[in-house]
Amino acid sequence: MDCTLLISETLTNWKNSFFILTSHISELYTQLKRNPDIHFLYFHSESINNQIIFSYKLKEGFTDERLGLMILKNTGLPELLKAKEIYKTD
Repeated sequence: MDCTLLISETLTNWKNSFFILTSHISELYTQLKRNPDIHFLYFHSESINNQIIFSYKLKEGFTDERLGLMILKNTGLPELLKAKEIYKTD
């Protein structure tokens, strides 16, 4: 987090410039929200019946949604990897 925080704050010193940064580190919002040169936007999504529905529309602000685990489970990868445990050889 410290590296992302340092870079984000340093880039605000570049006048007449525009940067887009993305991060899953929600603690950055707490640190950076007071900076008037940083604007927070996020992609709106909803979870319906364990399926993620994306609107693909940006909204002002910040979201603390944790979607990674749901996305991973929806791929079926954990079950696939568990099935492969049967074939382990020592």
